[in-house]
Amino acid sequence: MQIDQVIETYNYGAANYDAIMQRYWHVEREPFINSLNLNSGQTVLDAAVGTGLNLPAYPPYVHVTGVDLSEGMLDEARKKYVSADVTLKVADLQNLDFP
Repeated sequence: MQIDQVIETYNYGAANYDAIMQRYWHVEREPFINSLNLNSGQTVLDAAVGTGLNLPAYPPYVHVTGVDLSEGMLDEARKKYVSADVTLKVADLQNLDFP
């Protein structure tokens, strides 16, 4: 599958993605994020952030950069209530400029 097809597929399914994930893949995100032992001021890269299902689990004292190929998925992520400082951007992880 070409990258353009991947982007098109995820853009098309973005609005329904969360419902599908909740139905078939119930994941407790808070314990996973808590296990990272994040400190105040740290920056976290959430690679392939998608619709931002992990975002509400991040603590308010970290900065999260969420990266995804699909603008449609990021549009859904922007609808999430989050307490962390979050930046979302469209980018290809194979060519990512991240500190």
